[in-house]
Amino acid sequence: MNRHTESVFFFGYVVPFLLAAALLGGVFYGRARLQKTEAKRDKAWEEYITTAREGDSIEAQLGTPGRRAMMKYWDECLSKEFVQNLTQNLNDIQRRFSEDQLEQTELGRPAGRSGLAGNSENPYTRFKISFNGGYGPIQYALAELERRMPQITLDDMKVTAKAKSEKGGALLSIEATYVSWQDNKSR
Repeated sequence: MNRHTESVFFFGYVVPFLLAAALLGGVFYGRARLQKTEAKRDKAWEEYITTAREGDSIEAQLGTPGRRAMMKYWDECLSKEFVQNLTQNLNDIQRRFSEDQLEQTELGRPAGRSGLAGNSENPYTRFKISFNGGYGPIQYALAELERRMPQITLDDMKVTAKAKSEKGGALLSIEATYVSWQDNKSR
């Protein structure tokens, strides 16, 4: 090959081939980026639709009679001072039963960290409550306490069978430790 044919070959075939390859590579790269962006947008749209449906479902549930009143009640409970609210709720629950059926034996703060909330960044406090009584009254008391105070979560519970009461019924001793989540809107 002489100099002229090398130039013609180089500028006539090699350079156009390299330019076409670069152009084709750029097209494939751009198409891949567009597809990735489209996939992200589709995923975000699906998440939005799912969230919107869940929100509509929650709104429909709140529209059920009594739900809005309960939410208002819970908001009021959360705005009250915790210890006062806890004491008031426990007193209200215990009024329903006699001392033979349900007796509160302890209310205090346990030592140590919470297994449930210990690794959480949300602020919380713990309290421990103990009851002696029958299975039904204790079960009602704990369920009613959780219903009245939506910010509490059961952290630990110990159940011990006790001797029968003077009236012949079997007694249980329950120690329940709760986590009370605090408002973190100020963070």
